[in-house]
Order: sequence, then structure tokens, then C-alpha cells
Amino acid sequence: MFEEPSEIIDLNIGGTHLITTARSTLTQVKDSSLAAMFSGRHRLSKHNDRVFIDRDGDAFCAMLSFLRTGKVPMFQSQA
Repeated sequence: MFEEPSEIIDLNIGGTHLITTARSTLTQVKDSSLAAMFSGRHRLSKHNDRVFIDRDGDAFCAMLSFLRTGKVPMFQSQA
């Protein structure tokens, strides 16, 4: 049976970052991998009721910040 996708998504990014965000944030860039992943067409595997994405948590948070604000996040130099 098809389950209507929730508008609020709980994510586990790389096992280091637990994030809650809106589906509209993740799908706003049409034809992106995130838009396809969270379109509702695919069954997503969950771990402890969160969608697991095996990526670097810090980098994903920076990308999510950009999607939310439209501004490129400031990065600290690691010199």
C-alpha cells in the first residue's frame, strides 16, 4: 500500500548528525538526487525511525543551510 510521505523528515547523516527538516527543503532543487530520493516515489530505509544518509554530517549540514537560506555558509580555514 502506498503511504503518503510526511512533510517533516527525520535524518541521520553519517551517524553523527540527527536532523529534522521539511521535505520541501530537500526537494526544492528539481532533478537533484535529494529531490528524487524524497519525492515519495522511493521507499527509504530507516534506522531508529530516521532516514540514514551515509555522508559527512558537517558537509551535509552546510548544504542544508544553503538550501534553507540561499546563502553560502562561511567556512573556517584549517590553516
